[in-house]
Amino acid sequence: MRISSNFQYESYKAQVAGALERYTEAQLQVSSGKRLNKPSDDPLGSGILLSYSKLRASIEQYGKNVSAAEGYLGFTETALGELTTLTRRAYEFAVRGANGATDQASRQGMVTEVEEIQRRLIDLGNSRGPQNQFIFAGHSTKTQPFALGPSGITFSGDNNAYTVEVGPNQVLTANLPGEDLFTGLYNALESLKTNLQGGNLGALSGQDIPELQNQLDSIAQLRGVVGSRLNTISNLKVEHTRRIDELTARSADIEEVDMTDAVVKLRVAETAYHAALATVSQGFGLSLIDFIQG
Repeated sequence: MRISSNFQYESYKAQVAGALERYTEAQLQVSSGKRLNKPSDDPLGSGILLSYSKLRASIEQYGKNVSAAEGYLGFTETALGELTTLTRRAYEFAVRGANGATDQASRQGMVTEVEEIQRRLIDLGNSRGPQNQFIFAGHSTKTQPFALGPSGITFSGDNNAYTVEVGPNQVLTANLPGEDLFTGLYNALESLKTNLQGGNLGALSGQDIPELQNQLDSIAQLRGVVGSRLNTISNLKVEHTRRIDELTARSADIEEVDMTDAVVKLRVAETAYHAALATVSQGFGLSLIDFIQG
């Protein structure tokens, strides 16, 4: 070719390359369903998508934390429910034992049942959570908190709060302090047992019945705390789902392609590409293969 023809050839070749790039991009958008397949497709949109992705990851982590707290509190509520049943049973023994019509043999039978309640109380104090951690041990979740020693019940945990992050600058306490709850109730049962054994009606009436009622009130209060936290968790889960859905929709608006429009653009790009090839072929007498390889 002469110089002018060579220049024109290279110009056409560049036009064909551009048409091919647009055709290839249109094909990719249709096959992937996405308008953005690489950052250069839309640098601003890609930056926004990246920020959405990071925000979504944070929300998903908060969701995992919320689920962990929910499991922890669920096991706590179950333990407190059984503890309520046991304490009510002990309260009934105190009322019956304080009744002058109850014979001492019956009181002795109650003592045996109170001892069984004490054993079960320690078991509940050593309840484990969804990841096999001791839920009433504070931060010492791998240490069994309660045991029965020569002088009564002992506590080996701590009373620190186990908190989880459930949102930006928002934490939720997932545990309850166990020491006062279980040692207090165990000691109340120990007093009940002693007074049943001794037939001390005055102590049963004036000391054990009021104390066991106080224990029931304390357990009810703690169950209210747990219920309130579980309600908070329920609201957080709804909010997290809403925010995830919102981010998904916003991301789709930026990233996803309008398929009808994309197909139209694909056809236009395909026509333009083949037209460019045909023009070069006719103008220089080359086959399409020769041109592409040239």
